[in-house]
Amino acid sequence: MWRRCEALVGRVDVPVPFDFETMCSRYGASQRGRPLVVVYEDLVSSGLPCGMWVPLPDQDVLVVDGKASPLHRRQIGLHEFGHVLCDHDGGWTQLGGDNPILGDLAPHLVSSYLGRSTYDQDQEREAEMVATLLGERAASDHGVMSPLVAGRVDGDDVLAELRRVMGGRPGRRTP
Repeated sequence: MWRRCEALVGRVDVPVPFDFETMCSRYGASQRGRPLVVVYEDLVSSGLPCGMWVPLPDQDVLVVDGKASPLHRRQIGLHEFGHVLCDHDGGWTQLGGDNPILGDLAPHLVSSYLGRSTYDQDQEREAEMVATLLGERAASDHGVMSPLVAGRVDGDDVLAELRRVMGGRPGRRTP
């Protein structure tokens, strides 16, 4: 899965400086031959997942929870982009003709017309791996790749530094 995700991410034109909407627009035009647009809606308070990919007959729409923090919005968007990049079939019904959600993509209409996604766990892991790799690539293009991901720091060194900074206090443990 890792190699497949790396290969897929390697083919994406990641803009510098990073701009999620620009990346989606470029990918839709060059790789899918149709618009790939991003819409921000208050999804979670409407009882919907924090993000979704809605494949419509003439365009793909990534709906991202607009109430999330900027960093979380980016990860949500990259995750949904991962489903597009991996060409996952989430069980969405393709909608045709004049449909009310084409105009505003209101969350309650998306929910009532499309229902829930049926992605399996492997597809979710793959989409999240793509999101993480794209996020790291966007950061590395700005010279901000984390030393741990870049392989310059060992995980044990990170834990030792955390213990030092915390004065050797034991951390909270989960059962």
